Amino acid sequence: MPTTYPRVQVTRTPEVDRILCEGNRRWPGRPAGATLIALASEALEPAAQSGVQTSRSSHLMTFTSPQPLTDALLQTALDED
Repeated sequence: MPTTYPRVQVTRTPEVDRILCEGNRRWPGRPAGATLIALASEALEPAAQSGVQTSRSSHLMTFTSPQPLTDALLQTALDED
């Protein structure tokens, strides 16, 4: 199917087959590409809900604090066991 987006190719390794089998249990009859997209989206959902953000450019996870980070707050956090 024509698209303006770059395509991604995935080799059917034993691990990918295991992942696709799990996806087929959840969504029978769905094409492999759609199954992989659904599983990847599902895996990202908990991180997005918990305030963890990922940067596509650096692949580093960052945390968004519900309150401003002050020196006192940082010191308290560092002093905790």
